[in-house]
Amino acid sequence: MFIPEKLPVDKKYCGGKRGLMSIPYRYYAGLFLSKALIALRDEKKILASRCPRCGKVFMPPRSRCERDFAKITELISVGPGGVVEEFTVVNYDEPYFMEKCEKMMKAPFTMALIKLDGADTKFLHRVKGTDIKHGDRVAPKWADERSAAITDIEWFEKA
Repeated sequence: MFIPEKLPVDKKYCGGKRGLMSIPYRYYAGLFLSKALIALRDEKKILASRCPRCGKVFMPPRSRCERDFAKITELISVGPGGVVEEFTVVNYDEPYFMEKCEKMMKAPFTMALIKLDGADTKFLHRVKGTDIKHGDRVAPKWADERSAAITDIEWFEKA
């Protein structure tokens, strides 16, 4: 149990230290999401899930509806284009990502919440450049080599 009163005065209030904590893990998408990732890789098709009860279309796909908790089994095609709903410009290169992810875009670039055509929810992805504003239409730039991951879309660019 952490009791600050028991710490020596010089260690009671310490500042943060920048660092990197690495935790090895393996993410299993499961059967439902795997179908969407395989379609992304093999067909350059973006799949979302549609709730059978309320009709809400989720991108990224979910197997349960957040509104009514209905089990979702239907995947439908959305996009590939969409609209920028919210965004921020990234003006620095994160050394860790630049080292670990060769597909990482050099700064400056934009991170945006994109609402794909036919979807009711937004998802986060990179947009090339910084001349982006709310309501801009964007389209995906597909990776040459795809691996059934969201990075199969390298970035979005203004349409």
